[in-house]
Amino acid sequence: MGFKDATGFEIYTVSLDSEKEEWKKSIKAHNLPGPYHVNDFYSKYAASYGIDKLPASFLVDANGAIIGKNLNMQSL
Repeated sequence: MGFKDATGFEIYTVSLDSEKEEWKKSIKAHNLPGPYHVNDFYSKYAASYGIDKLPASFLVDANGAIIGKNLNMQSL
């Protein structure tokens, strides 16, 4: 599997930080791309996705299926 270009590729970040202002500062400090940043402090979804360490990453296809987990930048 591979991309010819990054068309349609989007990054969605979920934070488990308890400090909202620190979370916002971190987004800016790390220059995280995209408008998709949410905070899940109460961790409603972490267990559902089997997240047991941070950071965690998932590659999701256009149909919503997870096709990769915790990939490094070369794998992406």
